[in-house]
Amino acid sequence: MIDEQVDRWGAYARRAHMPMGRHGSIAKQIHDDSQPLEHEPINYMEQAGFGGDMTREEAKLRMAYERRRQVLSKWALLETLDDRRAQNEGLVDFMDIIKNSTEHPGVPDEYRFAIRALRRLYIVREQLATKIGRVSTLDVSPYAQITVAIGEDVS
Repeated sequence: MIDEQVDRWGAYARRAHMPMGRHGSIAKQIHDDSQPLEHEPINYMEQAGFGGDMTREEAKLRMAYERRRQVLSKWALLETLDDRRAQNEGLVDFMDIIKNSTEHPGVPDEYRFAIRALRRLYIVREQLATKIGRVSTLDVSPYAQITVAIGEDVS
């Protein structure tokens, strides 16, 4: 779930460099996606298909998004993860540098939130990878790319 959401944010960040651009900042997208659902995930398949508001594929994607958001928001908001160190300290140190640049009073709160949420999800992802023995294969490039995009938006 974490990888799927980070890939989604990475795609959103990459669109910033396309001619069409994106609507809003990556920080706002992370902020919005990290908020808890105000309802239980909905079975959109009932509204999909012939005569429905969305296709069956759109319904599946929407349902997956809501399930991810329901779980990931708990981790993105978990402040106790802020004190945990990472095995890949270079990436976390880089995130912390960007976080420090967001501490300026003129920077909107969503930027501070976004970098903290991304860092927390990375820590959870790294801990899960360690438990199943895959920490050495954990690709950190999407996290770095999103961190850079947040930094570029702040500057």
